[in-house]
Amino acid sequence: MRRLLRHATVLAVLAVVAAACAGADGDGNDGDRAGDGRVELRPSTTVAVADLYHPPSPLPGSAPGDLIAAEAIEPPPGAPAGARAWRVLYRSTGVDGSPVGVTGIVVAPPDSAPPDTAAPGPAAGRPVVTWAHGTTGVADVCAPSRRPTGSAWLAELLGRGFVIVATDYEGLGTPGVHPYLVGESAARSVLDAARVAAAFPDPSAVATGPVIVAGHSQGGHAALFAATLAGEYAPELPVAGVIAVAPPTDLPDMAAPFAGSPVLGGFVVTIAVGFAAAYPELDPADVLTPAGVALTDAVHEVCLDEVIARAVAAGEPIAVDDPLAVSAWARRVRENVPPPTPAGLPVLVLQGGRDPIVPAAITRQYAERACAGRSTIELAEYPDADHGAVLVAGRDDVLAWIEARLAGDRPARWCEG
Repeated sequence: MRRLLRHATVLAVLAVVAAACAGADGDGNDGDRAGDGRVELRPSTTVAVADLYHPPSPLPGSAPGDLIAAEAIEPPPGAPAGARAWRVLYRSTGVDGSPVGVTGIVVAPPDSAPPDTAAPGPAAGRPVVTWAHGTTGVADVCAPSRRPTGSAWLAELLGRGFVIVATDYEGLGTPGVHPYLVGESAARSVLDAARVAAAFPDPSAVATGPVIVAGHSQGGHAALFAATLAGEYAPELPVAGVIAVAPPTDLPDMAAPFAGSPVLGGFVVTIAVGFAAAYPELDPADVLTPAGVALTDAVHEVCLDEVIARAVAAGEPIAVDDPLAVSAWARRVRENVPPPTPAGLPVLVLQGGRDPIVPAAITRQYAERACAGRSTIELAEYPDADHGAVLVAGRDDVLAWIEARLAGDRPARWCEG
């Protein structure tokens, strides 16, 4: 048990580290503030900034992806010299279809190549990776843009001229409850972050070229939903490929094992809170035990590692034996299983063989379904990697795959290999 708890706690830390570009802590940033609270975005653009985590009402802007405010911050650890970063607030579409403010960060590469010539291959415009982070929690303090973090891919991507954008997702840091693992909400936040880069007021961060959608764990789930949603929701974005690392692709099959594990019970209570926020007909008490219900307040206050620790400390089951026996919950859980991605859109899925959170068999089953649905999918498996280590194990393969997409190379299909 102690070994499992330690593993899950390390996972939670890695999920924060994997947020490829989070900003500095909200109490101290190094932007150039004018005396009236504005932030100078060099070389010449000024964007008014209030408290980014409390969007004004009514919400400024007119369309998803419109930038509302930005403030300069120190680049994340590991970023190459000369990189620049901003914490941003932008307009997106909430789980109920209404406009919402979402926070995140933008990181510009150190090179100064003009945006219309920076992309390799046949595409024009500086390329962008829109990053979907792994599970940090539901509480506002868990928003990755509040914390300075790095990632296994950050330096390499910035060094190759990519702009990086990283959303916090709806309700994480900003008003409302984060609809955890609700795929459409997260996908919109991810795609709208790429729209921010396409029209960013500082030329060094403008990215109008190919878009790579990438994410880990919860973010892998978001990336797959973004793949299915992009053509309808953001048809102007030139999405060149999608990368999903250790994505939870079959929530129904994962429900019973999660419910029966004291460690993974921390995820279950987090899912219950997030789903109930998205779907008002759902009651967490229908799928949680009294010990689990008692933890729901903590989900709003502390991050995942502490929720897991409290779930284990409870010393009793957190969820009922079969959460999907409740039909309303079963329906919503099934709605958030990623469908096969569109044929012709290259998708790379990475999976570790020793993953205690997302079993390798679950990911392989998804790849088989996706191939049967004519998705253009590749599955890369790393037998010795766990849920966090797969980010490092797959780094070189990811970078080569991205370069191939930008060069216009024909993608492979795993089921035809």
